[in-house]
Amino acid sequence: APHHKSQARKHTGMSKRASAASGAGAAAAAAAAGAPPASPPPAAAPAVVQPPEKFYVVYYVCGECGHENEMKPKDVVRCRECGYRILYKKRTKRMIQFEAR
Repeated sequence: APHHKSQARKHTGMSKRASAASGAGAAAAAAAAGAPPASPPPAAAPAVVQPPEKFYVVYYVCGECGHENEMKPKDVVRCRECGYRILYKKRTKRMIQFEAR
């Protein structure tokens, strides 16, 4: 069993330059034989531009005045009407079903 990394690799006897030259030689031989030239590789697809992140808006009700506040991440937890700092999250209208056993 090989103990060194260089012993674990198989050497083909061809250098990188020789393998590149043989690849070019194969293309030249195919062109000389009358085969159509190989098409160039397709251009890289343009980078997909991501839209700016949409913030998830959550609605809270003020504990003092009852005003409905919409809040995004990084917003200060404070009522926009009276400045009270205790807000209650509104109940979702989405149907949620729990499995009881």
